[in-house]
Parts: sequence; structure tokens; C-alpha cells
Amino acid sequence: MSLCDVICKQGASSVAHGHIPYLCFPIFYRSKIPYYHGILLPDHPEFANDVEKKMLDIKNFDSRESDILLCSSMKSGSHWLLEIISMLISGSCDVTKETVLSSNLEYTRLEAFEDRPNPRIIHSHLPLKFLPAKHLEKSYKTVLVMRNPKDRLASYFFSILGKMPGLENLKWSDYFNRIIQEGVPRVYGDWFDYTLEWATELKKNPTNIFPIFYEDLQKNFAVNVKRLGEFLCVERNASFYSEIEHKCSFEYMKKNKADDLVAIDHKGRSTLYRKGQIGDWKNLFTVAQNEQFDELFQRKMSDSKIRFQFE
Repeated sequence: MSLCDVICKQGASSVAHGHIPYLCFPIFYRSKIPYYHGILLPDHPEFANDVEKKMLDIKNFDSRESDILLCSSMKSGSHWLLEIISMLISGSCDVTKETVLSSNLEYTRLEAFEDRPNPRIIHSHLPLKFLPAKHLEKSYKTVLVMRNPKDRLASYFFSILGKMPGLENLKWSDYFNRIIQEGVPRVYGDWFDYTLEWATELKKNPTNIFPIFYEDLQKNFAVNVKRLGEFLCVERNASFYSEIEHKCSFEYMKKNKADDLVAIDHKGRSTLYRKGQIGDWKNLFTVAQNEQFDELFQRKMSDSKIRFQFE
């Protein structure tokens, strides 16, 4: 039985790691997909050869006490937070040359982090259990950015349309029906599992993990960025915070950061900075789809105290 057959017929837990032929997931993928202990991984050269070694190297990453670990599920605002954190710690409101990918553990050769000055911003979309053990065990600073899952799904849908050749005509209904299925391996794993893992960790370690919501930043940027600055132990004056709000506005970043090569679609458009609005999901979800998702959300998140804003 092939790896594809095992995954599709027996479930994700039946295979530890390797590469899955795209035919297992014909709606979304066009190449072999890296796979590791229940989750799919990015189709990237860093995972091209030994998936297990790369993941173990991440787990054993030599974190420094000054490191700032930026964690998020995909399409939750990590590019925005990277910019904000970079400005806070540098004391400069110049747009950083760093990108999320160049700071990302999955996409970057880990040796590249060794020569970077302190404090380093280390980013990852990986579930909690796969993150650098030293960073978590030593309770070094972690910033966790979260976004309501409906807007996140809408954003991810448009990202797929832009960056995956052959999927320009993918229908929202096909995408939604695939995403809503339970027990199907996903890139970086299931969002509910990811979020609930962090909810548990926040209870155990509330001091050195800073949770911040995409929606809170949209509605009250200054207050939340000042709170983040306090968490990072940096002091900035009022004029600095005023400038950072301008430089990190959606319109400014769309104009000045849209040349990130990873964010360019097949038509030369940015897939990172599309709308950035709260409630954009309403333009895609039907009434029936919304009810279906709400039922799943309530069932999965009923015991969680994390509260998301959907509009």
C-alpha cells in the first residue's frame, strides 16, 4: 500500500513522516507534500530531502534568552506583527527588510539564524508541540497572534487562488467543503487543535506569552501596541507610537511591502495585503455554510475561554 493510500484510507496517524503524492489532495496541491506526524508541511526545498531531520532540528533549535518567538496560524497577521515588533525593538519606524519567510524556522536554513544580532525574531506556523523545546522550557518571550477563523479561511482562499497555478478558478464552495471536513491532514495541522494547544499553554505560562488578536489591533492599534512594547520591555514616546501606527497601517504596508516575492501571485499582484478587514468572510460564506461552521466551532471550542471577534 502506498503512502498516499495509507493516508487517505487509514488516516493521518498511521504514517510518521515522508512525502505524500498530490493526488491525495487533488483540489489544492500539485506536487509531493511533506508530511510529519499528522500534519502537512510547506512544499519548500527545506523539506525536500529529510523531513524528520528538519523537524528535529527545529525542535532542538538553540534559542537565546533574548529571542522573540512569533507564532501564528497561517493568514492570521504574522507579517503585520513582524513589522510592529521589528520597529518596537529597533526604535526605528523604517520598514524592515526582514520578511516572515526569512525569519521563519520552516523556510529558512537554521544556520542562517546564528549570525543574527540580538534580539532575534523567530517566526513559525508550526503547532506548539513542534516548536523549539529550549525556548518553551526556559519560558523565553513568545508573541501569539490570533485571528477569527472565518476571516482567516477567507484570506487563505484568496491566497490559494493567487499562488497555486491551475487553481485560478477554484470555487469557494469546493474549498469550503474540503476545509470543513474533519480528520483530513492539513498544512500545519488543524486550526482548532493549534488554538486549543495554545489555550492550554497560556494557562500554564501566562507571564511570558503575549496573546494578541488581529481584530484588537484593527480596532485599537495604539493601546495594543503599547501593551506589546511593555511586554517586550521597550519604552517609546508618543510620537514614535503615532509614526508606527502610520507605517504599519494596511494601506502603507500594502504599498511598501507588496514587493515580497513570496507574496506575488501569477498576475504580479500581492496576495499578502488584499483587504485586511474584519468580517470579510460575510462576502463568501452562505447562510448554510455559516451555520455549518458555527456548529463545528461551538463543538470544538466550547471549553475554551478564548473569544474571537467575527465582525
